[in-house]
Amino acid sequence: MANPAKRPRATSPVNGPKAWEDIELVFGGGSSRHASSALLRMCSPVFDRMLGSGMQESQERVIKVEVATRDEFNVLYDLLTPGALSKSINKKHVDALLRLSDYYEIDFVKEACEEVLLQMPVTAQRLLQASKHGLRRQQERSVKQLGQSVDATGLLLLHDESPELLLAVACAMKGYAVCNREEVVNLKVAADAPGALSLKALRSSDMGHPVEVVALRTWTIRLLKERLVEEMGLSYGDVRMWDFFDNKIFATLEDELDAQLHDKRIMDGQPILLEERDNHGNFTFVSALRQNSSST
Repeated sequence: MANPAKRPRATSPVNGPKAWEDIELVFGGGSSRHASSALLRMCSPVFDRMLGSGMQESQERVIKVEVATRDEFNVLYDLLTPGALSKSINKKHVDALLRLSDYYEIDFVKEACEEVLLQMPVTAQRLLQASKHGLRRQQERSVKQLGQSVDATGLLLLHDESPELLLAVACAMKGYAVCNREEVVNLKVAADAPGALSLKALRSSDMGHPVEVVALRTWTIRLLKERLVEEMGLSYGDVRMWDFFDNKIFATLEDELDAQLHDKRIMDGQPILLEERDNHGNFTFVSALRQNSSST
């Protein structure tokens, strides 16, 4: 008996879409690819809303992708199929994948990207990236490490892009677990008096711009001396006035007291940091702006 003829295997066009790829994605420059709407909707709330009933994309079965190139999206799409995430997300693609997974709200890819970033070196740019995309662990790690190793270029970048992150790194440099305006407000300070030194907190959104300040309270020079030298047991040699922008010693406390009490040598709006060193070698900081001579 003759063997029955074999049924020919169904094949898809070599360059055409597979049967389940029922929508077209169009990228900049005119390139495109087909994709499964079911897969995209299952993995991404953003695509689910776009392809929902009544939406233009649902009716036309075409979606414009303006946040990625075709190659970048291909890498993301290949990770969406069952079991595909076991493939390694490498350093070459992690930035694009993080950006796209955050935009399209694909949480499991975003979490996988964070795992890769946690194994990579910390930089100021990586801290900004973690903050932008809500990577809590990467942000906390970056703040802590930058507090030990940030350079001038990194500080300038944070100053320009995110005063909040600059404040966080500055606090990490001094070993603060938390640093915010509420802590500064808790400073025990005195009322106005002749020869006063006004303590103010720069608004985080205006850090580095002395015209935008929030006044707290005012120290008199004598009470400042009493607080730092007598109550805390510090000597003049342990206390320095620091230039915030140049990051260098501006004057000793003794020089500053002399200037304000005698010479009236006061520069209006000069931002400084008052450094306090205790007997254990620890440091704390408060933001300060000196009053001009007419106010004293």
